Amino acid sequence: MKSQRNRCSVIALNTKELIDVHRIPFSLRQTRAPTRSGLGIIAGLILGGFLTGLLGWRWAFFINVPIGLAVLAGSRTLVEAELHKGRPDLTGALSSIIGMAALVYGITRGGEHGWTDGITLIAFATTAILLPLFLVLQSRSSDPLLPLRLFKDRNRSGSYLAMLLLGFGPMGMIYLLTLYLQHILSYSPTLTAMAFLPFGVGIIIGAVVSSKLVMRFTPREVAAPAALVASAALFWLSTIGQQLDYSWHFMPAAFLTAFGFVGAVIALALTAVKGVQAQETGIASALFNASQQIGVALGLAILSSISVSVTASRMPEAFASLYRGREVGDAELVQSAGDALIQGYGLGLAASGVALGIAAIIVAVLVNARKGQVSTLGDSPLH
Repeated sequence: MKSQRNRCSVIALNTKELIDVHRIPFSLRQTRAPTRSGLGIIAGLILGGFLTGLLGWRWAFFINVPIGLAVLAGSRTLVEAELHKGRPDLTGALSSIIGMAALVYGITRGGEHGWTDGITLIAFATTAILLPLFLVLQSRSSDPLLPLRLFKDRNRSGSYLAMLLLGFGPMGMIYLLTLYLQHILSYSPTLTAMAFLPFGVGIIIGAVVSSKLVMRFTPREVAAPAALVASAALFWLSTIGQQLDYSWHFMPAAFLTAFGFVGAVIALALTAVKGVQAQETGIASALFNASQQIGVALGLAILSSISVSVTASRMPEAFASLYRGREVGDAELVQSAGDALIQGYGLGLAASGVALGIAAIIVAVLVNARKGQVSTLGDSPLH
């Protein structure tokens, strides 16, 4: 049971920081915000590892309680925003939430129980009904949650779609490599957390560098190469084996994944609100945020399903066999089970690399905003 719990050691505390890393000021003179996001990731990694190793994996979640209370107390100082009249779209909210939850659940369950499993098929059927219903409701609503006209601009549509696929990369990488480090290489939760520090450094440096680049080049010229860098780094990570050269393999690849990811996000954020009316800027930027968060959820579900399916095809119950082999001293069983797990992790990482490669192609084809055509919106952050 302890080994099962350790799966959450790294990702539990830093998930929120990673999801919110693109909430950077559009004023490209301000690089402090992305730097703080990178520092938050590093702090989350270290604290998450220590809490799991010393007190147990549940504490990685309990620590969010005082943090949430502090944020709630600080919200009292926020300036009241301008209010707009409108009716809550409860039907649209329910259809979208349940539809997306059913999609993620169906993908996750399909990887574990088979794609013809009855509950899996019910989940996909629910998705097939509710998500189209959501779009129909939005097209007919006078006050929609998601104004479909936002998708008419190719730059915004390309940014949203690319951001959806970019979300597959970092969290999928951290999840799969956490399993690899702890179960194959027997890293402790604390050592696993420390191993991911180059990722946080990549976020910081990538944010600073890309904030300078978007001042000189078009969003496409920055985002597409950045996504390709992250994609290549994920393919590099997919070549993991029973032994790992941390300094010349894991460390630079993790750094480049973060560096390319944040560079693409910052460039695409500039096109997310291009040409949007002032009253819809919040919706447009929220949709950009939601694209990544949905991408993270779908990415984790899809990549973990790929990993589980590939491993199971080589050796059913490989995880249990690995630890059973270690307990009885069966080196051959440990080797076989480890190889099966590594192949699953590796193909999952390769799939995330494919997703980021497709994101780069989408950016190259759809995002055609020229230099100076996107507004930095002063000092207003995207959130």
